[in-house]
Amino acid sequence: LEIYHSGSHSIINNSTGYLRLLSDSVTINNNADDEAMIVAVANGAVELYYNGSKKLQTKTYGVDIIGDLYITDSNKLLIGTSSDLQ
Repeated sequence: LEIYHSGSHSIINNSTGYLRLLSDSVTINNNADDEAMIVAVANGAVELYYNGSKKLQTKTYGVDIIGDLYITDSNKLLIGTSSDLQ
């Protein structure tokens, strides 16, 4: 495991196995520490943010998407085990 600064970037380099962060709560914020980007809580939600606004949150029943879900023209949304709803 190496933790170093390249002169331009701070780098954590794990070249074997998994890099594991062990905690009951993890928050990744912007550099100013005034805006969440990812929040994860043990036995709870994982939240993803865009520009400080929550966009996706896991729930016991699945996932909440806050805002619109866009799929590009060349892709399909397939629903059901046999993809019978497109």
